[in-house]
Amino acid sequence: MNDPNKMKRFIVPVMLTCILLLLFGCTGKATPAAAATAPSIATTAATPVVRDDLTRIRGIGATYASRLYAAGITTYAALAQLTPAQIKAIVNPSRAENFIDAEGWIAQAQLLAQGKP
Repeated sequence: MNDPNKMKRFIVPVMLTCILLLLFGCTGKATPAAAATAPSIATTAATPVVRDDLTRIRGIGATYASRLYAAGITTYAALAQLTPAQIKAIVNPSRAENFIDAEGWIAQAQLLAQGKP
């Protein structure tokens, strides 16, 4: 088997078969170890994503909010834990918008996380 394409066609199905055998064994049912470590669809789908309205913070518009959401910063508490440098790296302001009040965003996020307007 010197042809790489033939090798791929052989190895991929073999690897998939091995993975399935490790997960389900020969019985077709998940082994207790695999079932315990594999996340179930029901638990992952039922977990709601908390998403605060970051545009309530002065200086954060729809564009910056979407960049923060994309980076996994979805709550006021998560935003409050960032450093100004981290915020600037995430929102990546253009040259014209280079000044953002990251410290102000952090302070506002801390207040909003505590339930204060």
